[in-house]
Amino acid sequence: YFGVQWPWTIMFMLYHGTISTLIPIAIVESLWPEHKGVPLLGRKGLTLTIVGISLVTTWGLMFMGTQEGDKMIPYYPNPLLLIGASATVALFIWLARKCSQSRTSISKTPLFPPIIFGTIGFLFQASNLLAPNILAEATVYAAVTVFVQFIEVAFVLLFVFYQIYHQNTTKRHIVSLVFGSILFFILLTPISEFGETANPDPTQGMFAVGVVSLILLIMWRRVVLRNEGG
Repeated sequence: YFGVQWPWTIMFMLYHGTISTLIPIAIVESLWPEHKGVPLLGRKGLTLTIVGISLVTTWGLMFMGTQEGDKMIPYYPNPLLLIGASATVALFIWLARKCSQSRTSISKTPLFPPIIFGTIGFLFQASNLLAPNILAEATVYAAVTVFVQFIEVAFVLLFVFYQIYHQNTTKRHIVSLVFGSILFFILLTPISEFGETANPDPTQGMFAVGVVSLILLIMWRRVVLRNEGG
């Protein structure tokens, strides 16, 4: 609709919002809490980052697209989509700055134990990746897939407001949430490399990547919880 593949877009917004953004920040802040809330890039670093991302994006728009046989068909999005996306990013930056010092804490609802946090992280990543693909293969109406994804987004927001923002949430809760979220993708690595439908070229070595990631994840958990005294 409107030139946008919505199920794919929603899935990757949730994926990159957690795996690519929030979880790396949580890992770094847990290891170096003294730098929490402190910008790691100065004005020059931010400028170089913006220029770099802009160049990569421009290159992608010019030379990447859909491969059909030996021919590459480039993807040129509607200018209104580009303007809308840029305006949305600017709005989020403004909201982040405006709300950076404010936070609502909840105390009236029961707090889940850390193991439930980890389970929710695991199930969320599994549902976000698998549900839209399963529904697409079942050839259901696209609106049904998007509706299911919106329900998932609603549950995520409720979890954030009533559990992550709970006054009694501890570092152990957050560590469990991160661990469970990443564990799902670690468990996919042997399937990616040795599964019947796996393409051998781009997936070679994925099992080793999963093993190393699991070791590092366990080490990170031990270090963070040891520093907490538990």
